[in-house]
Amino acid sequence: EQEIQVYHRFDLSQRIEHFVFLLSFSLLGFTGLPQKFPTSPISQAIVNLLGGIEQTRLIHHFSAGVMMVVSVYHVLMLIYKIYVLRTPLSMFPLIQDFIHLSIYYLPF
Repeated sequence: EQEIQVYHRFDLSQRIEHFVFLLSFSLLGFTGLPQKFPTSPISQAIVNLLGGIEQTRLIHHFSAGVMMVVSVYHVLMLIYKIYVLRTPLSMFPLIQDFIHLSIYYLPF
């Protein structure tokens, strides 16, 4: 029987950060599109579901604030990890990655 190895790409704080970013982005879309297209029946239903246009705007603005905070946190953590912890930039694609892409995935 072969042993299964598990690799964690992100630590817990990074997973939480990405989840909060995903949630705030989704809420921005869910509350922003009805404001952009207010005459659509689905937009009116969403606004009514959220308690009216003022409540929808409040959620939208709060989500924008959360997204800005998470974005600043992300950049600060990136700077800290690169310049203080000297973590290698393993997420950036290198030349070897493009060579692998051309060998394994491109049809020519």
